[in-house]
Amino acid sequence: MLKKIFKLILILRFVKFLDKKNISKELIILDEGIEDLQLNVLKNYKFFWIRTRYDKIKTLYVSTELIIVFLKNLISLFFNKNIFLQEIYLLSLIETLNPKVVFTLIDNNFTFSKIAMHINNKKIKFIAMQGGARYIWRIHDYIYKKKLIKKNLNDNLFIPTYLCLGKFDIEDCIKYNIKINKFIPVGSLSLANFLKNSQGKSFEKIYDICLISDHGAWMDNFEGVSIDIFEKVEKGYRDLIKWTIDLCIIKKFKFIFAFKRNKENSPEAFVEENQFYKKYLSKEHYDFLLKNSSFNNNKDFFNSYKVTFKSKLILAVSSTLLRENLSYGNKILSCNLTGSDLFDFPISGICSIKNCSFDDFKNRINDILSMDDKTYFSMIAKNKNYLVHYSDPELTLNSIREQINLNLYQ
Repeated sequence: MLKKIFKLILILRFVKFLDKKNISKELIILDEGIEDLQLNVLKNYKFFWIRTRYDKIKTLYVSTELIIVFLKNLISLFFNKNIFLQEIYLLSLIETLNPKVVFTLIDNNFTFSKIAMHINNKKIKFIAMQGGARYIWRIHDYIYKKKLIKKNLNDNLFIPTYLCLGKFDIEDCIKYNIKINKFIPVGSLSLANFLKNSQGKSFEKIYDICLISDHGAWMDNFEGVSIDIFEKVEKGYRDLIKWTIDLCIIKKFKFIFAFKRNKENSPEAFVEENQFYKKYLSKEHYDFLLKNSSFNNNKDFFNSYKVTFKSKLILAVSSTLLRENLSYGNKILSCNLTGSDLFDFPISGICSIKNCSFDDFKNRINDILSMDDKTYFSMIAKNKNYLVHYSDPELTLNSIREQINLNLYQ
């Protein structure tokens, strides 16, 4: 709490008068992900960006109208324990600006949900775009049923219009009682941006295996607690890395490891990710990993996509890149060695394996590498676009713009 107060004091240095006349306020982008949106979606829109995270907030807006709205909301929501002072401010800022649409790419952002729940002007439309695979819904449900937390965190979520990856996420949200008024499957914005940027370029398969870093997938903090099977889950993720490296050394496979964090944008997170592998891998494994790694950076925004598309087989436990590659027609294998159903891949068949031996793991990879694409895709239990609705970038981008336009100009 003291840390947040200190950060708030620092923000006060950047207090700025809210001049509504000079703000493009019909469309508001809430929270992070602005880079992904600006690449193709927001090119022809005027918008106002509101950051929601303490370490990202650059400006604290004030005006007589905003202060009055804030005080009214503070009084009406004073006894609501589920909404914080910062969220009341953001709610008041949005009400003062009175946009037609509030859009976010961070669909699991509780602040977005709380503002959408408590907004007084119901004419304001709230749209969330799914930014990644959401194993988080089932983890929320799990830790609540295990009585690790007093309330199911899924109850704090509310998305009026949800632009989701595909049909699976509609079924999954219904299963875990996520409050959503309208589902629209549109595919993946990140994949669409990559394919648009590639301009139809074909990628030569120069690697046998690409292993995607899943670092952080099991490390979320839920109201100050971690899942009770944390160590077992963490070990499962580590074992996949060790097994993959061992197999590639034995079989002399051409291997590439795709780091998750961007060293330039998230230096602390990058160091944490790198130190994790250094801590838990032997020197031989760690050196092999670094020697055969690729890194995301600002000059090569789509690096992870490029190395997966250049690989004959993509491995991970739960990375969204698995779903995106599968939808495009690339071979993937989700390998869940955690011993927990929480991290099961949504599609069974040749594309997923769990709690197996090293020999089973080796044989599955050999089988996949030896078969052609038609045989591989005939051996998965669902259509390849069950998880990601479109693999055509124009269909995804047009669907997103259509929903923004529908609510802006109706």
